[in-house]
Amino acid sequence: MVPYQAASRQIHLDYHNSPLIPGIAADFDPDAFAQTMADAHVNSVCVFAVCAQGMSYYPTKVGVVHPHLTRPDLLGEMIEALHRRSIRAPIYCSIAWEERISREFPQWRSLNADGTYATVGLSADNVTQQPARWKYNCLAHPEYHDYIEAYLNEILEGYNVDGLFVDMVVQPVAGDFHEVCRRERADMGYGDDPASLIRYESDTQARFCERFSKQILGRHPDASVFFNSHNLAATDHRYGWRARQAHQTHAEIESLPSGFWGYSHFPRLGRQAAGWGDKAFNGMTGRFQKMWGDFGGIKPKSALEYECFRTQAIGGLCSVGDQLHPRATLDAGAYKLIGDVYQQVEDAEPFYEGTSLAPQAAIYATITPGDDLHESECALEAANTLCEEHRLEAVVIDDADELDGYELVILPDRVTLTEPLVAKLKAYHAAGGKLLLSHRSGFDASSEFRLDALPLNFLGDEELVPNYWNWPAHKPVDFRVVYKQGKRLAEPEAPARTLIKRSPSYFNRTDFAFCSHYQTPPDPTAPTSPAAIAGPGFVYFADRVFHEYRESGSIYMREAFALALTKLGVTPIVGDGLDLHVHVYARRHGDDLRLTLLNYLPARKCFAIDVIDDALAFAGQTLRFDRPVDTVRVWGGDALAQAEGDGFTLPAHARGRLLLEVPGFYR
Repeated sequence: MVPYQAASRQIHLDYHNSPLIPGIAADFDPDAFAQTMADAHVNSVCVFAVCAQGMSYYPTKVGVVHPHLTRPDLLGEMIEALHRRSIRAPIYCSIAWEERISREFPQWRSLNADGTYATVGLSADNVTQQPARWKYNCLAHPEYHDYIEAYLNEILEGYNVDGLFVDMVVQPVAGDFHEVCRRERADMGYGDDPASLIRYESDTQARFCERFSKQILGRHPDASVFFNSHNLAATDHRYGWRARQAHQTHAEIESLPSGFWGYSHFPRLGRQAAGWGDKAFNGMTGRFQKMWGDFGGIKPKSALEYECFRTQAIGGLCSVGDQLHPRATLDAGAYKLIGDVYQQVEDAEPFYEGTSLAPQAAIYATITPGDDLHESECALEAANTLCEEHRLEAVVIDDADELDGYELVILPDRVTLTEPLVAKLKAYHAAGGKLLLSHRSGFDASSEFRLDALPLNFLGDEELVPNYWNWPAHKPVDFRVVYKQGKRLAEPEAPARTLIKRSPSYFNRTDFAFCSHYQTPPDPTAPTSPAAIAGPGFVYFADRVFHEYRESGSIYMREAFALALTKLGVTPIVGDGLDLHVHVYARRHGDDLRLTLLNYLPARKCFAIDVIDDALAFAGQTLRFDRPVDTVRVWGGDALAQAEGDGFTLPAHARGRLLLEVPGFYR
């Protein structure tokens, strides 16, 4: 059996087929199928036992075989053909979304508070309405558990199992009103408020994963086990995706650049999984132009390069999603694309072998049950983006992680402090650690500010929205808008001082009080108040600087982040002065520093998709360090030339990705 950690070039091969489609697997050729995968440098393929339609692709006695399946044991044939070429074949099973079960056993379905069935109306692109709407089955129902256990036993007893990919392990928060759920919630002390429902859903997921992980590993102790669900980066480690980690062998981050994900989604989860360190993780993108099930859709090679190279650079394994045609034929063009990229991934694997993270900063996960999920995720995505743009290597952490070794800790906008986190942050700051925090971060669940060593005097929320920063770097003073409501602060006492002042608008815009087309302008005659305060070992922003940057892209939020780093004395170890779209990923290899430079620029050329058409050249760029460096080498190649002044000249011929090593950097 090939261990999961070696499955560095995976294919997640979706195969969801309506029972109305004839000729299922009619054109399947097991040898051609497996050889296509081998030729594309693939070493793991997720193959299907049960799809989201509830159709089985093996001779089941528990479920229902697809009525038009032409090969009685398609699953077994796929596994055998892949194993003959030493390719892993983990097995896919769908859970909460299983259409046949929802029709035949409506008593197992999740219910909304009003007694209606819980469904999903939007497709994964967050725009397209699903005509039939996916139906949720209840993860807490004991009879449904018995059914799942029975069909998993069929698979575990009947096949040489490399692993299980159990999909859609999700209990919709709005659908937690089944009789079983109501009773469980009451027994566990949860109410019907939004925060309690989210905590209950997280508990339900974890208990489900614990039960079926024991079943799978009890039969196949060397198998991989993963339960796919919403991956929520929660501040409190007991909730969100970390709560499932104890019950699975690795993590998989489904994150297409299209749909509701986007290119900012993967880093906030990948940098958290990378920081855990004890289990492998992969970044699952897709070969599609738009979305899962985009038959005939294929993306540019440069886009797939960027997505796979970025995963590799932060320590992950690569996974590309595809969808098998109902007749079980592969798209030749798709596997030419995948093969071209996976050959480069394979060639670079020795570069990353034996390396470890080298983070300067830690970013706290932002999600608290009951908070606005969109705002929380926007803040975390922006924090990652700003660190990347300032070449500050960072990981995402929660309240179970220790703070030793981080030069800077960032609490973006909405980090609600738990009791363990209060103690850790106070000790970290008292020992000389540096904090960068904004808006609601630093408050606990009862809205009390708990970091009392920071001399901040809060006067409530700003009443006038928007407000305007009096930007200190510009003379005469520029007024720069902040669109969201912020906190109101009193002027600080020494040694703390105000970094940025804010002016209010004349009034809040209403049907009767308004000015111009969009917002009320600033009142330059009104008293100002602090927008940012700096003191010993901290910078605090009263506004939602991270959410503002993610939502509006204001360059002043980026300049504010840079100002905070300067005031805190935090300098990136490498990459200062490179173009913004050149991202630098640092990893340690003994005393050496290994760097991945990626130069790709997503462009919004169409309405809802960021497109990467080409890899950009590194010509004219200079690589600088925060300390004297004698030699920088292209991995497996020549040393870089010294630039005039300081730094090293990047090779003009290199495009897209550049792998560099700096001998003795940490000596």
